[in-house]
Amino acid sequence: ETAFNERGMPCHVNNLGPSLKIWLTDLEPSFDAYCNLDIRVLYLFLLAVNVEGILLSTPTQRSIFLSFAHTDEDIEMTIDAVNSSLDKYNFREVL
Repeated sequence: ETAFNERGMPCHVNNLGPSLKIWLTDLEPSFDAYCNLDIRVLYLFLLAVNVEGILLSTPTQRSIFLSFAHTDEDIEMTIDAVNSSLDKYNFREVL
């Protein structure tokens, strides 16, 4: 959330255990709100992170999984890829 918010983009992350989902919205979290979101920008973001060398999630899955198998280095590489993608592409303009 921090990486998005620092760039003026609304973001909410839902998590249940090791599973995370990113929602690019400032709406109050609810099933109805999320069912009506345009997720095309999220698809583009996930593809941009993939181009950076990190398979965060597939656009059709949209779930991100963290586990004890991920090292601190893996997590740092993921954070770097997210930041690079957000800096490289102007996702905020199309939200």
